[in-house]
Amino acid sequence: MIWDSRYWKTDLLKYARDLRRRRTQRRWSDSSFARIERNVMLGFYAIRKLIDARKLSTHLVDQLIPLSCFPSKGTRVTLFNSSCVDKHYDFGKKAELKKDLVFVCNQVIHSFVFEFEILAKGSLAGILVSSDRERCKRLFRIPVGEVIRIFERTGNDYPHSFTAEFCEKLGDYAVSTARKNGGMLLAKGH
Repeated sequence: MIWDSRYWKTDLLKYARDLRRRRTQRRWSDSSFARIERNVMLGFYAIRKLIDARKLSTHLVDQLIPLSCFPSKGTRVTLFNSSCVDKHYDFGKKAELKKDLVFVCNQVIHSFVFEFEILAKGSLAGILVSSDRERCKRLFRIPVGEVIRIFERTGNDYPHSFTAEFCEKLGDYAVSTARKNGGMLLAKGH
């Protein structure tokens, strides 16, 4: 259980700063790729843990994240060919969709496919990811700017109120958290 979320959130802000710097990086070494992969993976893991510990405002958790989606070409994605994204996914049939933060976290945490989208000039544009469950259906693209935004918003989100009500259907408490935004309380229940 996370009791003091500031340590987790401070790391998220560090990961966001590192990603912001690397957006314009032109030369990539193996250690650069390893560091950014680790930071993205740990960042989304931290967010998922903060969500589960109810240390984020419900308003933030319920926001929808814009993603691009590419359908499978019907090929088998395996341990030894998962990096061949052009072979497995149809980039000509791009669809735009929005998913909640938990879904995005799960795609990264349980990623079977995890690749970087590097533009011709060498800059980091996005992350291509698909979980073990989604890998044979579709690939998701998360723009690097969106990852930075998610990390920064999460790293700066400190709820000011907490309500819990026992829900018979869940067999547990339904929890709602809210934070103040310019004197206004933003709240949304689960």
